Amino acid sequence: MRIPDRVLSDTVRNDLNNNLANLTGVEQTLSTGHRINAPSDDPAGTAAVLRYSNDIDLNDQYTRTAGAAKSRLDAADTALSSLSDIMQRVRELTVQAGSGALAGTDLTAIGTELNQLLGQAVQIGNTNVGGQYLFAGTMTTTSPFTAAGAVPPSVTFNGDSNPINLPTGQATTTRVNVDGNATFMPVLNAIINIRDAVNSGNTAGIQTALTPIDTAIDGVLQARGTIGATTNGLDALTDRLGNETTSLKGQRSLVQDTDIADAVVKLNTAQNVYQAALGAAVKAIQPSLIDFLH
Repeated sequence: MRIPDRVLSDTVRNDLNNNLANLTGVEQTLSTGHRINAPSDDPAGTAAVLRYSNDIDLNDQYTRTAGAAKSRLDAADTALSSLSDIMQRVRELTVQAGSGALAGTDLTAIGTELNQLLGQAVQIGNTNVGGQYLFAGTMTTTSPFTAAGAVPPSVTFNGDSNPINLPTGQATTTRVNVDGNATFMPVLNAIINIRDAVNSGNTAGIQTALTPIDTAIDGVLQARGTIGATTNGLDALTDRLGNETTSLKGQRSLVQDTDIADAVVKLNTAQNVYQAALGAAVKAIQPSLIDFLH
């Protein structure tokens, strides 16, 4: 039975289109480097790639957050390091003032220096990084410490003691601020007390000043210790997230990326099949054309 020319040409055209589509698909996997370029290529694989990509994005977000938290904590630790230096100097001056061997002019000089150290401590308490006050709690746009006058009788805390917690994992947060009230106010009050005792010649006040000074120093050291522990935890977290991300990218690559060697073999096969189909089409169509001419 003779096959109608129209049916033959439609069959040949469909075969050529299918072979060309297969060849184009293989070429696309090589040019993009991905074997999945549309959900229809592999629905299950597409779902897996989306899961891996989502996990990678989350890890990247947590890594950035950990970096920002570490930067903030490093800035706070630098400030507290300067505060520790100030308190060590305050302690030295207190010991000197309590020795009983200094003249009135020497005590006056110590009182003046203590007042200067108070001003420096207030400035440290008002450390601002990136437009945010580090020791104001959640009131990051408010200057936390106010000292009025050349010889301020007291210092006012204007912030709060609320924690600032940043997400560093699923259902996990990390506190990235230091309680300014608990850390600085004992320091500031201790400096004010010894300054006033020295300026007024209050020997008893000078003799008892070391205890609150040492307590304030311990508070600063504890705050720095907490920062150090938190920073170490963030470093470990960053390393873990980096390792997880590398693993996730590898798993995603196994599902998504093109096997180059296999794709080259498929490309050669698809090209041969397409060329063969073209040859077969010519042979099939030529007799029909000759019959038509006759």
